[in-house]
Amino acid sequence: MRCLLTGASGYVGQNILSSLVGRGWEIDAIVFQNELPQSLQAICEEVIACDLRDRESVRKLVRESKPDIILHGAAMANVLRCEENPEEAFRCNVLSTENLLSAAEAVGELKRFFYLSTDMVFDGAEPPQEGFSESALAVPRSQYSRSKFQAECIVLGSTLPVAVLRLALVFGPGKGGFLGWMRERFLSGERVPLFLDEHRTPVSVFDIAETIFQLSQVETEERLYHLGGPERMSRVEFGKLLARSFGYDPLLIEVRSRLENPGPFRRPGDLSLDSGRLSRTLKFAFRTLDEAFEKIKEVEAEGQESEDS
Repeated sequence: MRCLLTGASGYVGQNILSSLVGRGWEIDAIVFQNELPQSLQAICEEVIACDLRDRESVRKLVRESKPDIILHGAAMANVLRCEENPEEAFRCNVLSTENLLSAAEAVGELKRFFYLSTDMVFDGAEPPQEGFSESALAVPRSQYSRSKFQAECIVLGSTLPVAVLRLALVFGPGKGGFLGWMRERFLSGERVPLFLDEHRTPVSVFDIAETIFQLSQVETEERLYHLGGPERMSRVEFGKLLARSFGYDPLLIEVRSRLENPGPFRRPGDLSLDSGRLSRTLKFAFRTLDEAFEKIKEVEAEGQESEDS
């Protein structure tokens, strides 16, 4: 399976890349401003620099790559930066998606176009008891979430076989992401400020990669899926489980309220996702937090052994 992966140098992109190459996929990694680590460059078919905001560059990219699958993970994901630069957020998150999809439609014969979106398309005010399902009304409140929702609408309106995956709070191995930030502070003995009143359904990068792989193997009429873990929890609860699993000092956790957080918009209170549609489609169990933490330890131990040998 030949895959064109945008956002390959990002945290999610890097983890997906290594997992899918391990499943036999041939990956053309698309990067823009950030470089891909040498270890990942070595396992790609090609590493290609492309500005997805440029329509002609994107058309040339897709025409020459001839992918079976396009996995669009590139985005301007810094929420504050999107608030400060709404036009740039539109160009990076909406226009780039439109360019990529248009190029794919022109070439045709694509097995699947995957678009990675976010749970932040909801306002988090009054979530259903089981979490937001795909039929729940999206009410994006930030420039970031509005741009992602606009891109979703473009993808879902395509005649190509598409799958929009709304990701919950993502975590996995390595130094990047929310988990990497927490671990760095725990290890350095710094306070770890976490919100008591912000709830999510955290999902591991391992389950994201497995979902993409399995969805690429099946035919389904559904085009929108929620991808969250099986456990709803606050960030404080997440931190306590992390400390217990890795042996960190839980007393370093500083409990805070999201309402005290300064910023141009109020953080959503509960973005829990109901991922039942995806579970029924693929029939595999998402990892609990404890199971995912054990997997992270295995992956990092294997990586350390490779460096030492």
